[in-house]
Amino acid sequence: MCSGDIPLINAEMVEWGIAQCPDPGVDLYHFDVPSAIMETRFPGSRRTFIHFANEDLAGGDFHIIAPDVVDRHADLWNDLLNNRKNALKQALRLGPMFFIKLALHRLRVEELERRALRGFGIHVRVIRSKYAELGMDVDKPVQLELCRRELEARAA
Repeated sequence: MCSGDIPLINAEMVEWGIAQCPDPGVDLYHFDVPSAIMETRFPGSRRTFIHFANEDLAGGDFHIIAPDVVDRHADLWNDLLNNRKNALKQALRLGPMFFIKLALHRLRVEELERRALRGFGIHVRVIRSKYAELGMDVDKPVQLELCRRELEARAA
């Protein structure tokens, strides 16, 4: 699944993403983009990064989800979608200590994965994308302009 506002995604990126997901026991593969990859590929993009203890990640807009997860967790899924741009509000769903660790930049991605399993029964795996395009949506005018320029360059 991917959002409709990542215009730079292509088949190579989707195929790479699928290849990163070998474990059928994982309910949700979530692709994030390390800040260095995003800033190198799209300098000045004004992306928002989640500051973990050991890395900064831009939330990706590409996910691979087990088909039954949405049905089994419809309320949670709807809440996460409605708050997808607010990492702190999402973190509150995983408890106050989780929220505090995230707010203080002391949370590790691996803790997020474990807490999602304990708190919701969802086996989540975060994949660090080598493609900045998987997290380059067009929420801000500067991002729209960057994507327009990129698409024009591809067409030339």
